Amino acid sequence: MSFGSSRRCFLGKAAAAGAFTIVPRRLIAGSGETPPSDTVCFAAVGVGGQGRGDLRALADLGRVVAVADVDPRSLAATREFLPEVRTFADYREMYDKAGKSFDAVLVATPDHWHALPTVEAM
Repeated sequence: MSFGSSRRCFLGKAAAAGAFTIVPRRLIAGSGETPPSDTVCFAAVGVGGQGRGDLRALADLGRVVAVADVDPRSLAATREFLPEVRTFADYREMYDKAGKSFDAVLVATPDHWHALPTVEAM
C-alpha cells in the first residue's frame, strides 16, 4: 500500500522545514546580551557557611533575587557581595512575598531542616 510519498520526498520536506527554525534575537542582532527570559532567577534558604559558598556559584549561573536565613549576620554577609538581593528572616515570608520573582530555590540549611523548605518550594 503506497501513500504517495517516498522516504526521499519526506526527507526533502523535513530539510526545507528545518530552514525556517526560530533563531534567538541575540544571535540575529549580534548584541550578545542574554534576554531576561533566558536568565534563571534563584532564591536561597540558608546563606551561612556552605550556603554562601553555593550562592557565589549560583551568581555566575543566573541572578540571585532573594535569600532567607534566621541569622541576621549571615544575611548581612550575603548583602556584601549581593547588594540588590532581597533578604528575609523567614523562608515562608520569602516564598509569599517574592515567590513569583524566582525560578529555582537553593536549600542550604542543616540536614535536619531541608525537608520543609524544599517541599514548600515545590
